[in-house]
Amino acid sequence: MISVNGEKQIFQLHTKHTSYMMGVAAGKYLGHLYYGKRLEDDDAFYLLRLGRAEEVEQRHLKNKASFMDSFPFEYPAWGTGDFRDPALRVRDGGGHRVCELQYGGYEILELPV
Repeated sequence: MISVNGEKQIFQLHTKHTSYMMGVAAGKYLGHLYYGKRLEDDDAFYLLRLGRAEEVEQRHLKNKASFMDSFPFEYPAWGTGDFRDPALRVRDGGGHRVCELQYGGYEILELPV
């Protein structure tokens, strides 16, 4: 089952016994919230340990390098200040290697039976 808390921008994938949760911080960064025993909490933004969702932009992005190095990105990219192992490393035609992925929206599609 898929559920979405559109106001808090929390996305949940549930099986019978497990939950996988992602959340959007500052309206543009997709972070990993949780994977484990099934949870029914649809307001799990607190799992990012950033404070309230509406405060992230003002409080944490003042020092963007520190934020980028500690935020639990769902799909981390190389070259943005996150010094952990990236999931994505690219180089454009000009030789630039920075790639800052940003959340753009979602769509839930019905699969044909």
